[in-house]
Amino acid sequence: MADAGSEAGPGPLAGAALGAGPLTGAGAGAPPETGAHPVRLRASLPRLASLAEPLWATWGQYIPLVVLMSLYAARFATTTVDSLRAFQQDAYDLSLYDQGIWLMSHFRAPFMTVMGTNMFAAHTVFIFIFLVPLFWVYPHTAALLVAQAVAVASGAVPVYLLARNLLKSTLLATLLGAAYLLNPAIEQGNLEQFHVEAFEAPILAFAIYAAVVWRPRLLLAMVVLLLMCKQDDALYAVPLGLWVALKRDRRTGELILGSALAIGLLENFVIVPALLNGVPATYSGWWPFGTFPETVRVIIRRPGEFWSFATSQGRPFYVWQMAFSGGIAFLLAPGVLAVALPELAADALSSNPYLHQIIRHYSMPVAAVLLCASVCGLARIAGRRRRIAAVSLVTLCALWGCVLWGDAPFSDNPVTPPDPSVPSVVATAQLVTKIPSGAVVSAAENFVPNIDHRRFIYMFPTPFSQSYYGNPTYDGEELPLAPTVQYLLLPSCISCDGNLGETDQIVFNRIASAFRVVARASGVVLYERNGRPLPALEPWTGPRP
Repeated sequence: MADAGSEAGPGPLAGAALGAGPLTGAGAGAPPETGAHPVRLRASLPRLASLAEPLWATWGQYIPLVVLMSLYAARFATTTVDSLRAFQQDAYDLSLYDQGIWLMSHFRAPFMTVMGTNMFAAHTVFIFIFLVPLFWVYPHTAALLVAQAVAVASGAVPVYLLARNLLKSTLLATLLGAAYLLNPAIEQGNLEQFHVEAFEAPILAFAIYAAVVWRPRLLLAMVVLLLMCKQDDALYAVPLGLWVALKRDRRTGELILGSALAIGLLENFVIVPALLNGVPATYSGWWPFGTFPETVRVIIRRPGEFWSFATSQGRPFYVWQMAFSGGIAFLLAPGVLAVALPELAADALSSNPYLHQIIRHYSMPVAAVLLCASVCGLARIAGRRRRIAAVSLVTLCALWGCVLWGDAPFSDNPVTPPDPSVPSVVATAQLVTKIPSGAVVSAAENFVPNIDHRRFIYMFPTPFSQSYYGNPTYDGEELPLAPTVQYLLLPSCISCDGNLGETDQIVFNRIASAFRVVARASGVVLYERNGRPLPALEPWTGPRP
């Protein structure tokens, strides 16, 4: 059946569209209508749709992942920043890196007076140099916490890209990207102050993606960034280099392997000792039996004792938590799994209990590698239905782990973000504004992150009685810098405070006559030097180095 419009010819509507004349209404004297532009728009809609279709096909597939990443970053950035504003962040380790990066943004050496050592001596976090421009734009501690949340969220991208490349499914790739964001080790580590492991996790995920799909330039760039993170990252880079040499390209793998070994040796035996300048490394005693040789000796001569040690302090449960949250499919990809095994073993067997707790930041890079290995393992499962079922199971494990041990709103024990607008917090914040920007301050640990953008900031009782500062041999001794302190910011009841105690109250009682009260607010007191000399400390009778 012929179309009526085609039989009647172009007619007035077509003529108007072609510019033949204005459209008129029913009345002879009716004013011209402005309908030509909508007609042109309707005529161009198919053309616009044809242009948008390839853009949607290219970028539209990423929208669900971007939404999930945005929700993650918003939740964890808000929670950590609110904790900072509510004076609930600890100086260890947020203030260490915050003060160091702030000093570098002012072109000063990053000597952390909070800890009494160079920032790069604690860990070779040279990657934090890239964060210096943040403080040129927004010089606030919150900038680091937001950057950390965004960096952690970005780790879902390489997991997604790896899964899409291997599984050929946008839906399955999105599910695995969500599994990364749900991983309890990733979430809990994000909540723990500010640490380089939050940046290692996405870097390692990008490195594995580049190695598997073979993007050698991206791989080498990620390895360089990884080796700028920490002095023990050779534990990841060496097995990664071996895998690349065996599975992809021998020369590239050997380059990664050799560079990792050389840089690891340089950092651990040259750079760190030089910057510590005689101060013992905080992690030097983390070997299971004190030292590496002694650990090997126990394994060979007293295996029963080693077994008892390896199965104590919840170590098997920690390994189970990491494995379950990572989906267990990594067992099908032993080569990629090997990238995580050295660090996982070191964490699980460490004498420091923090290293085998899923709530600590140390587990974040391992979790990222385990999930990437699971993606590679899933690719080895034949059959579309089996693969969909396996991906669903991995995602379910991550979701279940998040419920049990993570920090989503639906988790069993989620962190409740503090409210920085409560009157007591607002009053404390106003108290902080009374401290001059360049003043030398000693404060309780939870106040330090809010006032550490200065050259000299100490965590009380330092420098009046050294604690968690410099060489522990001198703990309890008054430092020569003590007379330079101009302000104290302390709780009104020092012995009642969760971060301080009776010993710190004794230190304050000794120096109290040299300070006057400036202001009080909600259980917090700001003191200022009154010009009197500090009372002399009893002569030091402890051991000398």
